[in-house]
Amino acid sequence: MRRLLAGAARHFPSWLANGLPHLLRVAALPGRLRGRKRTLKERLADFPVRDLPLQSRVRLRFDDRQIPFVEGDSDRDVAFGLGMVHAHLRLGQMEITRRLARGRLSELLGPAAVKLDHSLRSLDLGLAVPAMQAALPADTALWLEGYVSGVNAYQRRMRKRPLEFILLRIPRIDWTVEDVLMISRLAGSDVNWVLWLDLLGLRRAHVWRVVWGKILDLGLASPASFTPAAWDAYLPRLLGSVIRSGSNSFAASSGPDRAMLASDPHLSVIFPNLWMLAGYRSPSYHVVGLMLPGMPFTALGRNPRVAWGATNMYAASSDLVDVGSLPAGKFTSRTETIRVRGWFSREITLRSTEYGPVISDAPFLERYHGTPISLRWMGHLPSDEISAFLGASRAEDWEGFRASFGTYAVSGMNVVYADAGGNVGQLMAVRLPMRRKGAPVDLLTRPADSDEAWASLADAATLPHWINPPDGFVVSANNLPAPMGFPVGYLFPPGDRHNRIRALLEGGREVTLDRIKAIQADVHSASCDRVRSLLSARIEATDAASAGKGVRAMLRCLAEWDGDYRAVSRGAAAFQLIVHAFAVPYLEKGYGTALTGYLLASEAFYRVLEEELAREPGLALLDALSLGVRCAYRQWRKYPTWGILHRLRPAHPLRLLPVVGRLFVLGDAGTDGSSQTVHKTAHPVTGRPHAVTYGAVARHISDLSDPDANYFALLGGQDGWLLSENSLDMWDKWRKREYVRLPLRPEAVAEAFPHVLTLEPAPGQG
Repeated sequence: MRRLLAGAARHFPSWLANGLPHLLRVAALPGRLRGRKRTLKERLADFPVRDLPLQSRVRLRFDDRQIPFVEGDSDRDVAFGLGMVHAHLRLGQMEITRRLARGRLSELLGPAAVKLDHSLRSLDLGLAVPAMQAALPADTALWLEGYVSGVNAYQRRMRKRPLEFILLRIPRIDWTVEDVLMISRLAGSDVNWVLWLDLLGLRRAHVWRVVWGKILDLGLASPASFTPAAWDAYLPRLLGSVIRSGSNSFAASSGPDRAMLASDPHLSVIFPNLWMLAGYRSPSYHVVGLMLPGMPFTALGRNPRVAWGATNMYAASSDLVDVGSLPAGKFTSRTETIRVRGWFSREITLRSTEYGPVISDAPFLERYHGTPISLRWMGHLPSDEISAFLGASRAEDWEGFRASFGTYAVSGMNVVYADAGGNVGQLMAVRLPMRRKGAPVDLLTRPADSDEAWASLADAATLPHWINPPDGFVVSANNLPAPMGFPVGYLFPPGDRHNRIRALLEGGREVTLDRIKAIQADVHSASCDRVRSLLSARIEATDAASAGKGVRAMLRCLAEWDGDYRAVSRGAAAFQLIVHAFAVPYLEKGYGTALTGYLLASEAFYRVLEEELAREPGLALLDALSLGVRCAYRQWRKYPTWGILHRLRPAHPLRLLPVVGRLFVLGDAGTDGSSQTVHKTAHPVTGRPHAVTYGAVARHISDLSDPDANYFALLGGQDGWLLSENSLDMWDKWRKREYVRLPLRPEAVAEAFPHVLTLEPAPGQG
């Protein structure tokens, strides 16, 4: 208690000087958020343009939505301009991401973030960063140095601080190349970790074998994107996925000199959008596309000859190694300090083995009570993803494009390609251990088995690829990219999105812009349509079919539903409400609460439900259906359409602040789509209104026959400055399925980006 009082007394003068004015600023926030937004002209007037560390002038062009196009006479200067633009538009977002990658959120958020920081540091995301930085090619190092120099120049001279800097009292700390590499490692995290961390908490429970066995037994038939003749003799048994993430990307050729590429990456629905739009032209680069703030390369986009998209491969890039058998001398430890705003610093001990950091010590595994576990991750070894994407954005043909990914390791990506010659292709950008065939017997791996698997590694140069398939198109939607002689991964989503896109592309019709837009907006779920048919048939055998007039009206909507998740659909609402009311209690009796909880959050859920409904119905099923229909009807009267249930509510991370957090929910509208549809808007299986948690947040289409025919959509807006008129100005366009055209030809760029700033070198600098 004495220490507590002493600490409080020590902090009181600081609080009086800094905390009270800060509380007053927070109290004034509602008025500021409801007040006039800063115009584009005012935002650009805040941009520092003189006395900059440049070799020559750099021209920044902006369109009316504050989308930039950077032009300059040297690569380094254009990278500098990009750094300034990223900081201008997204510095608050970038700073939070930088601290997340390093496990330093407690310095802003106080004691509430200590466990999160401890867990993030236990992953040791930056283990390989020093070696990566030392091995950077000269041109990549120069590009990164220019970028961080631009971020720092903007940050030092910015006239107005972003709202995040004000509310969280973020100090201005210079960026480094190491920061960018740390963010790249955060972006390369293994998507399988989310599932593993949940499952480890159950591993010693009596239901563990049931849970693990069912995940393996699902055997979801995720179709291969392409099947090279050398590999078609073997199609490994795939395992089901309980991970709710994904992206779509496809390319189609209509003959020589005519190819089109489309992508829509799926990420969390938040504000600012995790993507931003930008173009740039320098001696080495001429690109337009989607970028991640803090990452100075175009992840999805095109140059004059080549376009590219990508989806996550769900690659098995990690092992959870049971290191309980290792002698004590094989463990090393280090102590780190977590600085905590407004409270005492926390000392933590982090242990490691030759197999990686010991993650079982971390707070996120506090439910796990077993032997120590090390995380063996491909990202703990040096690789160079930034050079890979920079090389791809300079490529002029398939050979150069594919060669660029030789340095790429994490996270595994299915990369889709199209070029101005009408060629389309796909490759696997990843580095993988060559494990034995078959499913793993357990979630944990023995050290000897891990050593055997990691003795040989496969990469983009040795993995299968495909160029110009016979049917004229390639499709990736997180499905298995190609049948292999060793496991690429174990947990893939069902093939709903992949199969639907293929079906919409087949038939030999010309692939037009309108047709691709329609595919990206498609909201049909074949799996849910099959379940709906079975569900209607089973309900006919219950007494619910002869219930009151209102129940019969709901069942008619169910029977007539076409499987399309449109916001106005009454049948989609009826389907979801009946499924939730009947399936949750029914599956819990058969599978237990733990496994049912995982299935409800999984794209595998409808596969399991289809299997259950396809069996000869027993009394338990019919009773559950009868009761479920009556419960669902009570909800359907309140929520009669899918859009009333299914809400799009982008929110800023500051929504977590007490009292004022509700001000940062920036929209609320009914929306189309579901977890299974091409237009993905992921959601829990629930009987109440819910917010979309994950899904399509950006779109890209390029017609390779025309350098200016590039179309993009962004959920929300380009400007991450919350008090800007461009912060949410693309919201209505997104809901209407409208796109923004971003050209490449200089004369078209000059017309489309009319607002011009010129960055001037400092005297004697140029």
